[in-house]
Amino acid sequence: MEADQKHDVILNEHEAALHWGVTPELLFNYTRARFAQDYGFGSLQTVDRDGRTCFSRNELDRFSLVLSGPWSATVHRKPAIPTAVIEHLMVEARNECARCHTGTAVENAHIIAWAISRSHHHDNLVRVCSNCHTEHDLHRSLSPEQLRALKDRLVARTRQSIMLRVRAPLDQLRPPQAGAPFFGRIDELERLETALSAGKSILVCGAGGIGKSELVAQGLARMNDGRPVLWLDVERFSSVGEIMGALRTAVGPEGVACSKAGLPAHLDLLHARVVLDGVERSSLDDIDGLEDAVRDLFAATRHTQLVTTSQLSLYVVPAEVSIALGGLNSSDSRDLLGQATARAADDRAEDLEALVGFCDGHALTLRIAGALMDAYGGSAGALAAIRRHGAAGVRIPGRRHQNRRTSLEECLDVAYAALDDDVRTLLWALSNAPGGVYTFYLDEGWLNDAGDADAVATLRRWHLTRERSIGDGVARLDVLAPVRHFAIARAQSESLSDYLVIVGRVVQNFESWVAVMELQYDTPEATPYVLDRYADEVVNLLHVLHLASGRPDDKELVRSATGIVRALMRYFFVRRLHEQGAYVMREAARLAIGAGLIESASDLAMQTIVLAQRTNDRLIAGEGLAIADQVERATTDERLLGDVALCRSMVSLSEGAALEAEASARIAFQHYRHCLQKQTEALEISSPGSTQRLEERHNAVASALSQTGFALLALGRFDEAAIQYRHALQHQRGTSIAVNEGQTKHQLANCESHLGNHEEAARLYLSAARTFLFIQMEEYLGHALSELGHTLVDIDPPDLLASIDAELVSAGLANVAVAVSEAFTPGRKIVDERCFQTLRSLSGIIYLAGLAGHGMLLEGFAADLRLHSIDPLKQQIEAGILNAGSKFLVMVADRLLAIAGTVAAAEGELATCKDVDDDLIFRTLGMVCGTHSWLRDGMRLVDWTGALLSRRWGIEYPDASGLREFIYDRRDGVADSLEIRRRS
Repeated sequence: MEADQKHDVILNEHEAALHWGVTPELLFNYTRARFAQDYGFGSLQTVDRDGRTCFSRNELDRFSLVLSGPWSATVHRKPAIPTAVIEHLMVEARNECARCHTGTAVENAHIIAWAISRSHHHDNLVRVCSNCHTEHDLHRSLSPEQLRALKDRLVARTRQSIMLRVRAPLDQLRPPQAGAPFFGRIDELERLETALSAGKSILVCGAGGIGKSELVAQGLARMNDGRPVLWLDVERFSSVGEIMGALRTAVGPEGVACSKAGLPAHLDLLHARVVLDGVERSSLDDIDGLEDAVRDLFAATRHTQLVTTSQLSLYVVPAEVSIALGGLNSSDSRDLLGQATARAADDRAEDLEALVGFCDGHALTLRIAGALMDAYGGSAGALAAIRRHGAAGVRIPGRRHQNRRTSLEECLDVAYAALDDDVRTLLWALSNAPGGVYTFYLDEGWLNDAGDADAVATLRRWHLTRERSIGDGVARLDVLAPVRHFAIARAQSESLSDYLVIVGRVVQNFESWVAVMELQYDTPEATPYVLDRYADEVVNLLHVLHLASGRPDDKELVRSATGIVRALMRYFFVRRLHEQGAYVMREAARLAIGAGLIESASDLAMQTIVLAQRTNDRLIAGEGLAIADQVERATTDERLLGDVALCRSMVSLSEGAALEAEASARIAFQHYRHCLQKQTEALEISSPGSTQRLEERHNAVASALSQTGFALLALGRFDEAAIQYRHALQHQRGTSIAVNEGQTKHQLANCESHLGNHEEAARLYLSAARTFLFIQMEEYLGHALSELGHTLVDIDPPDLLASIDAELVSAGLANVAVAVSEAFTPGRKIVDERCFQTLRSLSGIIYLAGLAGHGMLLEGFAADLRLHSIDPLKQQIEAGILNAGSKFLVMVADRLLAIAGTVAAAEGELATCKDVDDDLIFRTLGMVCGTHSWLRDGMRLVDWTGALLSRRWGIEYPDASGLREFIYDRRDGVADSLEIRRRS
C-alpha cells in the first residue's frame, strides 16, 4: 500500500479485499458501470498505479456507507440481491449454512432485517439454511447478534484465506524483526532507505556479525510502500535449486510453486523485494551458480528489487548501490554494550574503554562482550578472561593485532568455555538445525528428555541464538551464523566423538518426526497439514542429506537421510518443486546405491525419474534409470525388479516408445502382483510392519497399472486404458492415496471422454478436481476443471452442474490465471506448445464458468489478465516486436478473455433483468464468428456458444449448427444474417 494525500492510503486489490473482508472478485463487481445503473449508487471508483488497478481506502469506506444506506425508497420495493453479492456469499460460506453447516436449502438472510435496514450490503447478509432462517424471521430464537457473530467468523475466515493465498511469502520467507533500540549507522541507514525507496538493487558488505542483516531489517521496517519482502537466509540452503524453489513456492498460489520460467513474472506482479542474506557464508557447492542465478533474475525482472548482504564484494551480483559497513564508532559501541549489560553504567571508564576498543565496533562481539561482563563481574574481568584464553594467538600464529574477526573469535572462545556441557551440546544440536526449531519443541525436551528450557535461556543470555516469530505466539529458535560455524568447528576439532553422538540424536529426532508424519497422518484429509509441516522443516530435513553427503561411508547416517528424502516425494510433487526434488532424489539415490542400500536406491531412482519428467529433464531421468540398472545387477528381489521395469516404462513413454512402455509396465505388474500375493499369505503369520508392507505392495501394483494405462492411452487404446485405471483405484492405499487417486481419476476421465462416455467423464473430472482442491494440487485442479468445461459442451446434467460451487470455480480460475500469466509474459519468449496447452485450459475454464452459472466470476479474472498480460503483449505486436506465430496466440487469448467479459456481463443481466440484452448477444456472436478456425472448431467455441445460448440465456436460435452455417456462408461470400429467437 502507499500513502496518497494526507489522510488516505492506496491499496492493491488484495489489500482492499482484506480491508473489507471480501473476495477481490466482489470488489471488481462493485466497480462495474452496470452495477451503478442497476442500483443507482454509482460504482466503486478505482485508482491506477503503474498500470495496476488499485483502491483508495477512503473511497472503500465511503462506498461501504453508501451500501449500508437504503437501497429503495420504501420497504415494499425490494430489489433483487445482486448476483455478484450472492456469488460472494456462497464462496464465503462454502455454500453451507453458517450455523448448522448443512448444505441443503441454503438461503440468504439479512442480519438486520430488510424492513429496518433496507440494505443488501454484503456485510448485512449471511447464508443460512431454511430452518435456521425460519428461526430468525419467525420464531426470533436466532437473534441478529448471533447472526452477526456467525458473519464475523466467516469474514475472518475469508481474510485468512486471502492472507494464505497472497501473503504466503511473509510466512515462509518473512524478514527478521528489526531490533530495538538500534545504535548508530545513521548515514548508512539513510543511504539504504533512499535506495530502497528508489527500487535500486543493493549490496551491503561487511565483516561477519558486523550488523549487515540488522541494517537491512531496519531499513525495510521503515518502508511503508506495502511491497512484500522475501528474505532468504542463504546459509539455510544447500543448493541453488533449493533457493530458487523457496522463491517459487513463496510467490506461487497457496504454497504451490510457480514454474521456473514464471518466477520473474510473479515477482514483478508482487513488486517484491528479494533479500539474499549472507551469500558468502553459504554451504552451496556452486556459489558461482547462485551469482549467475541472481544476475539472470535481475535481468528478467522489471519491478523486483534485489538486496544482497555479503562479507565479500560480489562482482557478478548486480548492485546499483553498494554500502560498506565498518565498525561502530566509540559512542555507539558504548551504547550497544550498555544495552547488552547493566554493568556498563557502574564500570570503571578506563576498563570499559579498553573492552570497547577490543571489540573494534563489531556489533555481535559487543553483545557477547556484554554477556562476558555479566559472567565475570565487569569489563576488567571480561578482558582478563579473554587474555587467559588467548584463542587468536593459538589459532592464528604471528598475529600481533586484533581485528573484528579475531575479536569475535576470542569472545566466542570465552563464552563457549563458560557453557555447561548440556548447554554446549544443545548449541551443537541447534547448529545442525539450520531451519531452526520450534520453541515449544525445546520446552518439551527436543534434545534432553528433561527439557531444554534452562539451556535455551543460557544461550539467549550469551546472545548466541535468535528467535524468529512465526505468528500467533509461535516462534523458531536458531543459531546465529558466525556462532554456528564457530561451534561446529570447535566441536569437530576438540570433541568429535561427543559431537557425532549429538548429531546422531538430531538426525534421529528428524527421522522420528518424519515417521510420525507418515504413519499418524496417513489419510487424504491430513495431506494439506502434512505438506505444510514439511514446508516448515524441509531445510532441516535436507541438512540431514547434506550431512550424509559429507560422510558417505556412514551407512546408518545414509540410511536415515535416504529414508527422510523418500518421504519428501509427496511434498516436492504436490508443491510443484519438481526440479529441486529431482536433484535431491538423485543425490540421495547415489548415496544409497554407494552404501549398498539397494531398496532405498530403487525407490529413489523411480522418484528421480518421476520428478525429472515433470520438467522434461531427460538427463536427470537418464541418471535415475542408470541407478535403476545398478539396482537390477545387485538384486534378485522381485519387488525391486518391478521397480526397475517401471522405471524403464516411464523413460520409454517419455521418449515416445509407447509399446516398449506398455511391455515394461506389464512386467512390473507381474512382479508386484506376485509380491502382493506373498505378502497377503504372510499376514496369516502377523509380524511388526506387515500391514504397512501390505499397503506398499498394493500401491506398487497400483503404480504399475496406472503406468500401463498411460502407455495404452498414448496408443489410443482407451477402453483398455480405462480398465487399468479402474483396477489401479482399487489398490491405492496410505499417505499418498489422495494424490494418486486424483491423478488416476483424471486419466480415467480422459479415457471415458475419448470413448464418448461424456457424463461419466464429467463426474470423474469433478471428483478429481475436488480432491486436487482439498490437497492443494492447484495446477492439477485447473487442468481437471478445464477438461470438465470442454466435456460439458456435450452434456447437460442438472445435478452435476448444481454441485459445482463458486469456491471450486474460483480456485480453478486462479490456477488458470497463473498459467496464462506465465505463458503470456510481456518481455519474454512465447513458447508455442506451452501456449496452445494454456489456451485449451483457458477456454475450458471459461466454458465451465459459463455453463455452470458462475459467469460473474469471469469479470475480474478476464480484466486482470488482459490488463497485466495480454494488453502489454498487444502493444509489443503493434511495435513489431512479436512474430506472426506469437501474434496469433496472443490474439486468440485476447478474444477468449473478451468473450469471458461478455459472459460475465450477461450473467449480471440475467440476475437483475432475468434476460440478456440483444446487443450483448450480438456482440458475443460477433466475437465468436470472428475467431480463427482453430478456436471455433478445434476448441469447439461454436458448440459451446450454442450450448450457452440455449441452456443459460434462453435462446432457441441460433443453435450451434445455425451459427456454424452463418460462419461458413460469410466465409464463402454468401449473403446471410443472424436473427435471435428466444425460447417461448
